Amino acid sequence: MIPLLGFNQITVDRTKAPLPIPYKPFELKKVDSFSLKNGLLVLVVENRKLPVVTAELLVDIFPVKEGDRAGLLEFIFPDMLKAGTRTKTKAKIDDQIDETGGYLNSLGTNLQAYSLKRNFDSLLSIMSDICLNPTFPVVELDKLKKIKISEIEAGKDDSAKIAYNVKKAIMYGKNHPYGEVATKETIQKISQNDLKIFYNNYFRPNISYLVLVGDINVTEAKKWAEKYFGTWEKKDVLFPTIDFPKIPTQTNVAIVHRPQAVQSQIEIFHPIDLPFNSSEVISSKVLNQIMGGTGKSRLFLNLCEKYDFSNATYSELKPDRFVGSFSASASVFNEKVDSALEEFLYEFKKVDTQIVTTKELVNAKNYLTGSFNRSFEDDRQIAIQALNFIRYDLPQDYYKNYIKRIMAVRTEDVRHSAQDYINSEYMTLLVVGNSVDFMPEISRFGNVTYYDELGNIIDPPVFDSTNIQAHYIFKKYLHAIGPNKNLKKVKDLSFHGDMDISGATADVSLRYIFPEQFINKVVLEGQVIIQQSIIDNKYTKISNHLPIPLDSAEKQDLRDLSHVFSELDYLSPKNHFIYKVEGTDMVDNKLCYKVAFYNKDILKFINCYDANSFLKVKSTSFDTKTKNPQVSYYKNYKAFNGIFLPTKIVYEVFGGTKLEVDFNKIYIDSGLNIKDLK
Repeated sequence: MIPLLGFNQITVDRTKAPLPIPYKPFELKKVDSFSLKNGLLVLVVENRKLPVVTAELLVDIFPVKEGDRAGLLEFIFPDMLKAGTRTKTKAKIDDQIDETGGYLNSLGTNLQAYSLKRNFDSLLSIMSDICLNPTFPVVELDKLKKIKISEIEAGKDDSAKIAYNVKKAIMYGKNHPYGEVATKETIQKISQNDLKIFYNNYFRPNISYLVLVGDINVTEAKKWAEKYFGTWEKKDVLFPTIDFPKIPTQTNVAIVHRPQAVQSQIEIFHPIDLPFNSSEVISSKVLNQIMGGTGKSRLFLNLCEKYDFSNATYSELKPDRFVGSFSASASVFNEKVDSALEEFLYEFKKVDTQIVTTKELVNAKNYLTGSFNRSFEDDRQIAIQALNFIRYDLPQDYYKNYIKRIMAVRTEDVRHSAQDYINSEYMTLLVVGNSVDFMPEISRFGNVTYYDELGNIIDPPVFDSTNIQAHYIFKKYLHAIGPNKNLKKVKDLSFHGDMDISGATADVSLRYIFPEQFINKVVLEGQVIIQQSIIDNKYTKISNHLPIPLDSAEKQDLRDLSHVFSELDYLSPKNHFIYKVEGTDMVDNKLCYKVAFYNKDILKFINCYDANSFLKVKSTSFDTKTKNPQVSYYKNYKAFNGIFLPTKIVYEVFGGTKLEVDFNKIYIDSGLNIKDLK
């Protein structure tokens, strides 16, 4: 045995990470190219490791507006290319492909084929026939339209698909090629003649590319390309001008109301001008990686890890030859929509105004350089990258120095790209979900517009007593009197006013120290005739000068009375009432929603909220023992420190007697203490 001398003297410092491998310039594998007389550009990547060949034919059609035939290219054309030729039926084409042992697929205006080399001549012959001689048979078209219509109809129940369609319509406009939405009606209108016109206008070799990869050399490629695509007729192709969509001048909120949804799909977006050959593409990739590229990015760590709003949230900065886009998305529970949007906007503003950390920058660069190398792991990917080099007019050294450019991005470059391409002041916040659960809260982010599932603007939903939910009313009421954050900050509140009782003036005072200490009393000629209070855990009720003994239920009534902004409680887990909407009522000739509140099946009170303003205008309470009703009307709401409160209350007691109180002094956070309640 040979001794391993000296190995026991080797020490490794495991507190330090290994040094990175020195940077080596990337060298793109050789890609040969040539053109046929008809203008078809052929790219060839030779690799003799396996006896297989891959072919990809790309017809580079610019976006074309389809109008009332929307969906022709996305849903119909690709499958119909393979539906039949002048000499073959669809079944015959499928059988011949199977005989080669390979595959042949169509996607958009791409045809992809793969087989062993010995069968590749037969497969390329089928591809050529499909490309040059399609007939778009009506029988196959009718079958396909039924399938696609079924898919579209099924998508009406999918919030993510709805969001995708509405996002396109809003960001680009429905008259833009990128903004068109396929519907049952547009698919039904597509005819065989429409497909033939589209094919004759745009399916031409002089705007096409053939990529051949594998066990093939340039000589063989020229022979096959000329044999199968040399007769493809060249023709000038005219594409309409593609306008850049209108950029928002403010942040807008878009809602698709889906009453049955328990989760909401959030999409945040705006168009950007970022062509593939822009000098900012590299820094924008780093920016997006930091913002929302993976599960280690800011959006995921915030919304998913920190707050658990969603299982996944990501962003995309997408370059494009015509119209690029920035977008971010997440699926969240309805009640978390408001908070999730706030965190999205927080992250967008943060990256606009603050330098990213060195650690974030390094991690983003490492991820992007690693993924770049993986994008050249097979020869087909190499050929496609070479094709993109040509299509997008990239710099000559784009791939060679790609990693070098990534590593050269500075924190200042990231912020500059953020300021150019992530503008939190000019976004559309789209939410597809049950708006009862997040409106009106999210209206604080911008002007609200409602859309249907196809991206058409519609009127806001009207909630009547048969479909409106009580918690929606509570939210609307709280929004009407003041933002929740203002209400929750109130520490004390006092009302002082006068009430006429049989010609005599009584002093009425209502004082509250939050959360559950208060005194409400009426004093007439120096005598307390009515009092309800909780002071230092002492419960008191006086009526007609006499104290009234209280049981546990009546003490609970006093605790409920101490909560001025009680709708906050109704929406919290601590709520002990069962409530439901029980139709409508008319108060002062205005329609109102009636919400009844029960405690252990006992009706406690009924509140009425104005159907237009959602202010609480009436409350009918029932005495725990006598069951006699007392009605309170709330009038003349005015703002105090940003909170709207009634300045007049009309009490209607059992027997029809009405007592009016005009509050001439209302104070919020005046510094009340326990002594002021005694």
